[in-house]
Amino acid sequence: MFPRLSPRQMRWSGWILLAGSILLIIVNYLVLSTPVSSSGLPSIPLSALEMIGGLLVFIGLPATYLRQRKEVGTLGLIGFILFWVSSLLVTVVLSGYAIFYAATTPPPAPGRSPGSGRCGAAKQAAGHRESHRASKRSGRCPSSPQALSPGLGRKSR
Repeated sequence: MFPRLSPRQMRWSGWILLAGSILLIIVNYLVLSTPVSSSGLPSIPLSALEMIGGLLVFIGLPATYLRQRKEVGTLGLIGFILFWVSSLLVTVVLSGYAIFYAATTPPPAPGRSPGSGRCGAAKQAAGHRESHRASKRSGRCPSSPQALSPGLGRKSR
């Protein structure tokens, strides 16, 4: 049912798995040590290296299961498949998303980021003229609890 791998194929899959794992460790260290961009995602070169490392792990990992399939049984097969798919999603798919997002999204305007200002995102989300009039009268942001329930901010005597 399962293919048999020669010792040479096992050795190559081990080297591929080792290279992918080391590449992922280095990339994750670099991501943690570099400043965060405005999007919160790593740079395109780091995402591309993470995708390559994830693909190498994705390619090299099945040979380890084939080598130990008799010892781990059916539960090991289920665990291996879940781990294999999750590692694919985390490294390859998310890195691909980061590359696509960074390549297609323009940088924010200098000096002004979305959601900046006195009320920030609440002003953008509220958008209604009346809530802005109320915020100007009360001096509060329209999404604050005091602005939404006027009696909340008053002290009772």
